[in-house]
Amino acid sequence: MLSDSNDEKFENKTFAGPLEVLKIFKNLQQDRISFYTQMELCQKNYLEKKIDNQTYLAITNTITNGFSSISFNINEIEEILRIELSRDDLADFIKKLQKYEKEKLKLTVQKYILLSQSKNLVEGTVDDLKSIDEELKTLVNNISELLEEIQAEIAELSMD
Repeated sequence: MLSDSNDEKFENKTFAGPLEVLKIFKNLQQDRISFYTQMELCQKNYLEKKIDNQTYLAITNTITNGFSSISFNINEIEEILRIELSRDDLADFIKKLQKYEKEKLKLTVQKYILLSQSKNLVEGTVDDLKSIDEELKTLVNNISELLEEIQAEIAELSMD
């Protein structure tokens, strides 16, 4: 898991090229997936009353800090690709992915709030949850497509 101290990991560092930067990005994206897994487990445990409110808040605070750190570092990667390595094409992929990830996180949190607040799911809540799930599915597909394009770029750069 990343900590806040990783926020300065790119300062005064020179990168050999876009391949190195994209590999770092890929690792950060894996960390982000791990945080989503932790968040889902935390929410499940909370709804099943396996953890108390204080534990839930502590875990979600740690997860929130992790997401913030990852986002900060990925924004740094975008800047490195754009400014230092003159790879606007790759930076644009990263920027678009960040936009999708931000929306995904927002919708995921909305979903968890709805689930937490509604002990008796009323029809409107069920409809809201279905709508959020549909939007999340679209976002996940968009993110997957971008990650495939980035992976293809990594493969191409690895051959050079």
